Amino acid sequence: MSMTNLPSRMSTKMEQQRRRETLRPHLVRDQILDAMATYGRPISPTQLHRVLPDQSLGSVAYNMRVLASAGLIDLV
Repeated sequence: MSMTNLPSRMSTKMEQQRRRETLRPHLVRDQILDAMATYGRPISPTQLHRVLPDQSLGSVAYNMRVLASAGLIDLV
C-alpha cells in the first residue's frame, strides 16, 4: 500500500464511524443485526425477510445496505 492511498482509507473509516454513530438505535437494523448474529453464517435479504416477516423485503434489503455502508456487516 502506498502512502497516497492512506488518507482515502482513513477518511473511509472516519465516514464509517460517523455512520455508525447515527445508525442506532433503530428497530429494524437492531432486528437485522440480532438475526444475523443468531443465524451464524452469511444470510441474504430474502432469507432474512423470512426470519423477520413483519418487515418488507425492501425494508430489510435497504437497511442491510445501510449497515454495510457503515461497515457493520458484509453483503454477500
